[in-house]
Amino acid sequence: MDIYRFIDSRDIREHLGTINYQFTTPEAAFLVWHCHTATIDEKIAAWWEIISTMPNCSMDARRCWHGQGIPDFHDFLRRYIALQNRCVQKFKNGGDVVYRWKETHGNERSEVDPHVYIMYEQCFGKAMEWMAKCEGDETCNEDHLGFIIEKLLVDSSEEQQADCLLFNHRGQITAISCVYDNEENASLDNTFNGMFFAFPTPLHVGDIVCNVDEPNDPFVLSTMKTWGAKQASDEFPQKTAKEAAAYDRLLAEHEKDGDISDMMCYGYSMWDQRENGGLFVAYVDGVDYLDIELARNPLEGTHQPLKAISYYFKQCRAGKPILIDTLLNSYTALVSKALHESTRSWVESSIGYRWIDDLTILSSNPND
Repeated sequence: MDIYRFIDSRDIREHLGTINYQFTTPEAAFLVWHCHTATIDEKIAAWWEIISTMPNCSMDARRCWHGQGIPDFHDFLRRYIALQNRCVQKFKNGGDVVYRWKETHGNERSEVDPHVYIMYEQCFGKAMEWMAKCEGDETCNEDHLGFIIEKLLVDSSEEQQADCLLFNHRGQITAISCVYDNEENASLDNTFNGMFFAFPTPLHVGDIVCNVDEPNDPFVLSTMKTWGAKQASDEFPQKTAKEAAAYDRLLAEHEKDGDISDMMCYGYSMWDQRENGGLFVAYVDGVDYLDIELARNPLEGTHQPLKAISYYFKQCRAGKPILIDTLLNSYTALVSKALHESTRSWVESSIGYRWIDDLTILSSNPND
């Protein structure tokens, strides 16, 4: 079956295809679960195909599974599929509950409808009406547009965790989140969260990347938790063999007992805080590495200083570190350029014309 279709990052997807990576049964099932764009129906169909076409296996006990393992992976998938179907059906059943929906755009959620609805069908219908209007907007990016429906108890004196379904812009369910009334179902639902896999990627230190759901928020990649000693030596030539070996030890720990929270990469982005004095470098603390790909959009505005950070890392990786004054001067120049362009754009949009062209002090003609 085509497991690559379930890898959201185009660069990781293409790289694994190029090297003809052979997926194990747990790896294939995990990638299906992890995919943000596939619908629940597509995932369930893929899991059934995995059961039919890929060998059965077991997985050893893991810390996050409370010391339990998976003796029969095919049986686990059957039980997981049944749980997903029950959860969707239970969600749609009424009772002493109300439904509300919010628009989603990438990882952001916006409340555009303040109403709550007694019936699931009513709430779903209102959300789809909104989606139809959004699709008529030429500025709308349908790849990252969708909505979420939450199910809430009518009478609750305490803050409650809502059951919810996540939908794409076509109204197809892409994810389920349920609060379970017994530990067995809760543990079964959490099984994939307790897995860790280190798939090969084509990404390197210094690459300017972005989350697949946030293409306009790039950052410079600095490290990944999935790297072993060999890749650490390639990415950081300045590290000693002892320092690089620490990556192997950490990776072995994650492969034995890690979970999805360990499948992270890190880097640096720009933090726009002009009200507090300007632009700052922000440390990106933990992004799922399967969710990143090379940034395709041109670096504009306040993201331009990332060029200097990227260049610094790439030169270090090539064994040709640049001088500190070169780095700082390049970064300062790009920050100044970014702030100037940002301020100019903001003022011009406020008053409606290119005011800077009228200021002779900024003219390029020395005689003006």
